[in-house]
Amino acid sequence: MRITEINISEFGSLKNKVISPAEGMNIIYGENESGKSTILLFIKYMFYGLGRKNASNTDRDRSLSWSGHTAAGSMTLEHGGQTFRIERRYTDGGRERLTVVCLDDGREIKETKSPGEYFLGVPKEVFESSSFVGQMSSSKIDGEKTVESIKNMLTSADESVDTAKILKNLGNIKTSYLHKNKMGGSLYEEEQEISEYRRRLEKARENALNLEEQTMKLEKVKLDYENVKRELDEKDALVSEMNKIIILERFNSLEMKKAKRDGVVKEKAEIRSAELKNDFFPTRDHIAELKHSSSAFEEARKKFSAQNERANAQSFSECDKELVALGERIEENGGIDRILSQISSKKKKSKSQNGVIAALWGAQAVLSASAVLLLLSNLLWGAALFAFAIPTVIFTMSGIRTKKKLTKEIADIAAEYGATPENVGERLELAQKALFAYRAQMAERIKLDAELEAARSNLDACRARLEDLLCKTACSTEVSCETANNEIRRIEAFINEYERLSREEDTLCRLISEEQNALKSYDCEQIRSEITVDISEVTPTAISEAQRVRSFLAAKKTSFEQKLISLSNSVAQLKALEEDPLEIADELAELEEKHKLDYDFYDALSLAMESIEQAGQVMSGSVTPAISKRASEIMARISADKYTVLRTTGTLGVSLDSEGFGVRSDMLSEGTRDAAYLALRIALFTRIYETELPPLIFDEALCQFDDIRAERMLLMLDELTREGIQCLCFTSHKREGEILAANGVEYCNIVL
Repeated sequence: MRITEINISEFGSLKNKVISPAEGMNIIYGENESGKSTILLFIKYMFYGLGRKNASNTDRDRSLSWSGHTAAGSMTLEHGGQTFRIERRYTDGGRERLTVVCLDDGREIKETKSPGEYFLGVPKEVFESSSFVGQMSSSKIDGEKTVESIKNMLTSADESVDTAKILKNLGNIKTSYLHKNKMGGSLYEEEQEISEYRRRLEKARENALNLEEQTMKLEKVKLDYENVKRELDEKDALVSEMNKIIILERFNSLEMKKAKRDGVVKEKAEIRSAELKNDFFPTRDHIAELKHSSSAFEEARKKFSAQNERANAQSFSECDKELVALGERIEENGGIDRILSQISSKKKKSKSQNGVIAALWGAQAVLSASAVLLLLSNLLWGAALFAFAIPTVIFTMSGIRTKKKLTKEIADIAAEYGATPENVGERLELAQKALFAYRAQMAERIKLDAELEAARSNLDACRARLEDLLCKTACSTEVSCETANNEIRRIEAFINEYERLSREEDTLCRLISEEQNALKSYDCEQIRSEITVDISEVTPTAISEAQRVRSFLAAKKTSFEQKLISLSNSVAQLKALEEDPLEIADELAELEEKHKLDYDFYDALSLAMESIEQAGQVMSGSVTPAISKRASEIMARISADKYTVLRTTGTLGVSLDSEGFGVRSDMLSEGTRDAAYLALRIALFTRIYETELPPLIFDEALCQFDDIRAERMLLMLDELTREGIQCLCFTSHKREGEILAANGVEYCNIVL
């Protein structure tokens, strides 16, 4: 398994943070408080959530963001040849949304298990005790649950019933002396009582020393207070005299302000009188009107000029008046369609008449030929047939006359429009187009004339408005933008000066009023008669220095008063809490002796239980031999073969062999104990996850190691990464990266 991306939306102190670890070794470097522990907590949150809300679940409170009280984000990982994304969002109200999606085929993984149990196959406690090495907790392994998981996986031996009962009985006795959480039992109560006696003894000794010290300080502060009080009284008298001089100076300053105000009022009246014209006083509204009218006049002038140029530039072609008149006549006669319809109707009648004439000519020819033949054989029948053919001739002649009449009427209609029957349609369309072109030109000409007249009217109105405004203030009535702009600048300068004087007048009036109210309780002449010092010798520097010294003495007096109160209260409290240190020391010695005897008995119980547990391990078979062997190999490498054997108890407790002698973990240095438990964790890690190993995660786990041991550990981790294990090493030191670089190990360096 490999984590490819960590995307934190809101979590603890972090927001919108994205980390993309690589395969193999990853050094994630960041200063203290940069969020390393928060990222580690986020990985656990992605796999197992926040857990239930209770007093012991501090990770839950650390996980919620500081601003929105929300935990949200996603983590992408590769598992079993596929890519998955875990998304979680939890709000402080208790609502949580969890989504697990396979990014290869888009299916959503819906399981009652947590993602950690689904992908890793182990509960949270086993994950934390194996692949997750948290900050400052490298020697903490949840032995009971981890051993149980190992047994379930390996189907190994169980503890014997007799050993369990013995351990349970001894454990109950041991618990009565000291609870597992170290927060209860007779030993705990004795330690609390000893701590209280030690505190009382220390407090009694401290109170005795403090009482003597505070009493001496109190006497010294009283003496200093009297000296400062005397100096302050003398300085108060001097400052009082100087204050009277200051008041006289304020009276003089008041008269100067009044004179200056009168000068400003006179100057305002003069420039106002010079500006008035026909009782009109310009304001900023008048300036705004001038600017608007000047702008409108300039715009109207440009618009009129452009419209005039457009009208002059427009050209119209000459129209054929004859065709235009013909077009009007066509409209009067009903239009082209009606005229062409009349001609078409007459042509149709003429064409039908041709058929009739042809038929009559044919009949006449037949009858005439028949009559000739009959005359040769029978005169009477031939004459009769000739008589019958006469009406046919009459009808034929009548049809010819009708056809000629229709042809003439068609020619007359065409001639009326100056055309022949063959081109009358073209002539009519030409006349109609000429009429339309003539009318379009006339409409365009009327439109241009109207627009030009409107622009001229607007220009005249704008000129009149600008002229009216200029007449109110300007000497020159020439209507132009230049004249208006000059007048605007002149009026603005005048108004600015007038407003400046008005503000100065208002300020002076306000200052005079405030000063008069402040001095109304003083009599200038009386103060002058009361002054005993030479006014000429009292300079502003002398006044300032006297006031500074007086303020310093007053502050010093206040400080001494506060010290007197504080020291008096402190002496009173110390006297009220006074105890005899000798009596407390005797009682403490008796209690410590009893506690030592009880603790020796507790150690004996612990040793007995440890021996029984070790015996139980030997009897239980091969629950942990493979783990011990692997951990021993790792420990031997880390310690340069100083510790070649690492043994584990039934609950994964640790002991080491050094030069043929067994050493308990509590007898080891903190760095060696950390190394032993790291070796045990890695052994557990490679044993528990036998199919697909998850990332191996460290948080400052090497901080207790010296450089040599840290180098050995990192090189051993590099060998694990070559077997396909991803390693995430969180650190606030640059040492890990420097060691890997010095040994030519490739790694991904991520800086927070």
